[in-house]
Amino acid sequence: MADRMVCHFFMILTSFLNIFRTNVHMAGLAYFAVDSQICNRNLTVRFMNTIDDFPFRCGDVYLFSKTDESCDPETSLWGLFDKRLADGTVLLEAMTTDLRYFESWVALPPDFKYVRLSTRDELRDFAYRLDV
Repeated sequence: MADRMVCHFFMILTSFLNIFRTNVHMAGLAYFAVDSQICNRNLTVRFMNTIDDFPFRCGDVYLFSKTDESCDPETSLWGLFDKRLADGTVLLEAMTTDLRYFESWVALPPDFKYVRLSTRDELRDFAYRLDV
């Protein structure tokens, strides 16, 4: 019962923030991503951000896209964040577009505009394929 209430709360919160996300951003409040693993593996609350104002955390896996705000895993670049340089360049510990071929210690190409935090399932897939 409690899990359903939490799930319902996140669905309402997601709807609210999707409607008002422009106003929330203009008010100076940070976007956030919530992985609603509690509710359902297929229900993941995600908000897309531009790279310029995204609060990256070292060691997290992110999906990057040139044009697609939803950042579809099939067409996105996957990267393990290392750090952001003073000029805004994003450095990645590992990067891939197909989960087969990885590049290490590279800068994110400048034409990528959108970013989102990976889901737990995407993180698992990335970590497994990186190790294979």
